[in-house]
Amino acid sequence: MIEYRNSNRHKIKGEEDKYRSKHIERFKNQNNWFTWKKKFYDMLFTEHGTYREADERKIIFIEDLKGKTGKSKFWKYLYSKDSDTIEVLNEATSNQLKSNIVKLGGKNFR
Repeated sequence: MIEYRNSNRHKIKGEEDKYRSKHIERFKNQNNWFTWKKKFYDMLFTEHGTYREADERKIIFIEDLKGKTGKSKFWKYLYSKDSDTIEVLNEATSNQLKSNIVKLGGKNFR
């Protein structure tokens, strides 16, 4: 079993990292993306692949009522590209969200 560490907080364990690479390859071609993924990506990045200016008064919330549209796999793809900058907050109370943000420390939070 190979252990892949993308940061001090997250580890992925698997056979030669096959799971990770198999799904990331699919995302290299945006023609394979659902429309919502393209729109979400465009909210975060410019056409040159750099981050857009963050709006501290804006929260992007993704809700998928059907499921199975690749949210988790897309997150893994984005995270694999820039684990030092990208972080995810799950649903929580306001106090839990505040606590989680503080725990991120000096990390650039997007």
